[in-house]
Amino acid sequence: MKKLLLTLLMSVPMLLSAQDIGGDYYVAVGGDDSGPGTYDRPWGTWQKAFSTAKAGETVYFRGGVWYPQDHSRGNTIVEIHTGDGIGHSGTADNPIRFFNYPGENPVLDCSQVDMTGNRFNGALSFSDTHYIHLRGLTIRNVQQPESGELASGVGASSCSNMTFENLTVHDVGGRGMSYWGVAGHPQVPEIKTDTTRYINCDVYNCIDLLSSVPGNGSDGWKLDNESAGYLYFYGCRSWNCGDDGFDISGPGLTIFDNCWSFGHNMPGALDGNGFKFGANRGHGATQDSEGHTHVGPNVPGVRKIVQNCIAAGNAGFGFYELAYAPYYPNQARFYNNVAYANGIGISIYVNDDYEGVNPSIYKNNIVYKPVERDAGGRPYKLSVTNTYIASHNNWEFADNNTVGSLPWWQPSTVTVSDNDFVSLDMSQLSRPRKADGSLPDITFMKPAPGSDLIDAGTDVGLPFYGNAPDIGYAEYRPDNYQPLEITDYSPNKTVDIVSVTYYSPEEGSVSLTVVNETGTQFISTNHQATIGQNNTVEVDLSGLPAGAYTVRLSDGNSTTSCSVTKIPGDIDVAFKIIKNFPNPTVGLFAIQFTCAETANIAVTVSDETGETVMSDFYAAKPDINKMVLNLAPLEKGNYRISLNNNGEIISTAVTKQ
Repeated sequence: MKKLLLTLLMSVPMLLSAQDIGGDYYVAVGGDDSGPGTYDRPWGTWQKAFSTAKAGETVYFRGGVWYPQDHSRGNTIVEIHTGDGIGHSGTADNPIRFFNYPGENPVLDCSQVDMTGNRFNGALSFSDTHYIHLRGLTIRNVQQPESGELASGVGASSCSNMTFENLTVHDVGGRGMSYWGVAGHPQVPEIKTDTTRYINCDVYNCIDLLSSVPGNGSDGWKLDNESAGYLYFYGCRSWNCGDDGFDISGPGLTIFDNCWSFGHNMPGALDGNGFKFGANRGHGATQDSEGHTHVGPNVPGVRKIVQNCIAAGNAGFGFYELAYAPYYPNQARFYNNVAYANGIGISIYVNDDYEGVNPSIYKNNIVYKPVERDAGGRPYKLSVTNTYIASHNNWEFADNNTVGSLPWWQPSTVTVSDNDFVSLDMSQLSRPRKADGSLPDITFMKPAPGSDLIDAGTDVGLPFYGNAPDIGYAEYRPDNYQPLEITDYSPNKTVDIVSVTYYSPEEGSVSLTVVNETGTQFISTNHQATIGQNNTVEVDLSGLPAGAYTVRLSDGNSTTSCSVTKIPGDIDVAFKIIKNFPNPTVGLFAIQFTCAETANIAVTVSDETGETVMSDFYAAKPDINKMVLNLAPLEKGNYRISLNNNGEIISTAVTKQ
């Protein structure tokens, strides 16, 4: 019997040759959209790929520069708009992936697009689209229309669960990247939750020179996040934009981790802030016919978290909390950040109706060398007229009754000078990224040996070296530094136990804590470590609510952590088949199975003689999985389907009619 390649519907790509790395489709300069989109006969345009790919499929873009001459539809050069029948959404189990071919740089250069008669111009647009993953693509030279309307680099509206990874967007006559999330709003009940991530992305040179107020609309990132939305930024940079680097509004949770915003100082622009947060409307806010906002019930808990971030050389505020009437405060957490050489370091403006209610917290931050002077003639570190909580910064909180406090801050016992840092060279911030897409290595504002910033902070749950955290975005590490390090942990999703293996540079006590996403501590224990790699501790999460947690280890000199998910106890994560149907079948055959962790499952179909007649792989997740096999090409008879997870095999029988 001739061997056949197993077809897994809504699954991973079929096994292909090593040369084409397993993509479902390929796009290359000089390709042909009328072809099959294979490695050897790739498509020629981005729009063909974005219109065609479906859930579970991967498109690889080869290196090169595309110069589209016109919009594919209306005012958009490339788009997915599922509501208009253009393109598709992925699913939680099977997102659609649009990736650069490894080691190559695909570029969409929009400089030659004919703008005749167009009031708008968008390079890459998503609408009513969900579960999309972009990686390694570059968008550039997106012109602003003569109408003065803002151009857009990469925009998404009414979308959810998107991942933007290692994207580069630059030279845009408007906003670099934008996102309008609607998850949780009562008027959009079909989108219940949204986790959207920006990982290691760069946006720069966004200037709207043709606007009525030039520079007032060209943010690097402009996003709005509804109450059930979660926006996560890691390792992202924004620089040289006319407006703000990052401008985030809405009641959803937003986290910035290790992001840089710098050089937003266009002459004559109104803002030029590094990080700006505003417009917490509460749950289900509405607007009347005159455009007035009517806030909904306040969304409890922390709404913004900013940690290990840099705001430098911006004309406006380094960090800006804005909550004018009628909006709620952000209840933000700012930990271990630096604001250097901005017009003003930090601004906090809160609606007086909520003065003192759930104030924001600032710890382990540095504001250094602001350009402007406050009314007292001092460096304008803070512009604040509201209550906030502060400790272990290079300033302290003071209200308007404190002598010499104008506005609400006073010097702390920590003094900062140029000698505290290895370097103050801001040009390092725009260095090229590493080969893996991560931020470049820099010495900018890292503590110099002997600085009094070292160990001068307080524990906020972030990894640190020494007796206490340092003040600022980066921890000092001596040349011979050997950190405590988690080397393995499994499973990353569990109903009860997670096993954590770690390296310890010395013998002694190691503390273990488990915290949730907002920093609430649930578990605290101590363990005796030995020198080397063979330290293992089992953490029992069975008594915790389902959700995401961080397991953190600390030996007093350094800390290390890993992320785990506690799943409901009624989900069985053993590797076993729980259902299959229909049996017998004339074609399609579905198998539901559970798996304890993410795994690449080898799937084989054998006939009654034991010969393998079909084979492929399935990317399993740590939960209930469902694969659908197409057995139509097989002859009638009895077959056995086997699933092999690294040597552990489960199987079921099926009859093909």
